[in-house]
Amino acid sequence: MKKEDLIKNIAIEIERLNRKIDLKIIKGLAYKKEAKQHKFLLAQLQDLTREKFASMKVTTKKPAKVSLGFFAKTAHFVSAFVF
Repeated sequence: MKKEDLIKNIAIEIERLNRKIDLKIIKGLAYKKEAKQHKFLLAQLQDLTREKFASMKVTTKKPAKVSLGFFAKTAHFVSAFVF
């Protein structure tokens, strides 16, 4: 099985488990077994995708500083008083 197929199958299984967990939560049932399986699959998926992207060279640039002036400062104060 190719790595891409494995990643796809794990993602599908995670979605299936999410639905099953959601239904158990709604019904008020225990979902400990499904939660452990979900956590394991997420770790597997993370390991597979980390390996995939580790080979890619990533460059990050700092965002340009943007001055919005009076309105940005006003919005900051307004949001501070509203919330």
